[in-house]
Amino acid sequence: MFSQNNSNSERADSTSKQLMTLEKEGIMAVQRGDYTSAIHLFSKVLELSPDYEHGMIHYNLACAFEDSGEIDAAETHYLKALEFYPDDPVRLGGLASFMYLHRKPADAFDAYFRLLKLQLEQGLTQSAEKSVMALMTLGEKLGWSKEEMSGRIEELKSKVSGPIKVTPVGREKSRENKDK
Repeated sequence: MFSQNNSNSERADSTSKQLMTLEKEGIMAVQRGDYTSAIHLFSKVLELSPDYEHGMIHYNLACAFEDSGEIDAAETHYLKALEFYPDDPVRLGGLASFMYLHRKPADAFDAYFRLLKLQLEQGLTQSAEKSVMALMTLGEKLGWSKEEMSGRIEELKSKVSGPIKVTPVGREKSRENKDK
């Protein structure tokens, strides 16, 4: 019985090492700009372990597909990655950025608004400020006034666990130093 358990453990270790190697090779392929190889390697990981790293492999695939110009496949994998962990600001930020670049402004607005809510809830103020800037630009593209956009953003801020002040990027460090 012990040798069977040991054998199962060795197989699991071997599979885990194989998955990590494939993922690492996929990341290196992306860094080289070899998106075809990256897609192949990430797809192999997905085939061997559909929930690898809690679905983060879908995010890696989405990025590789987007960089290779396979926009529909990229969107599919950004959405699939979010199914595993819908409150991950990295995954949601990836989708929001993707929507901003490749889809309708209204869809991008919805993704960034959801991202901003998440960032505010998690206290990610620098990231939230970047999302506010994207939302303001998208609002302009949608024909909304700055006042209307500011009102929507302020309304969201007021709904998220009390008053949270979003400071402009670069001012957080100086504010932190004053608090010390």
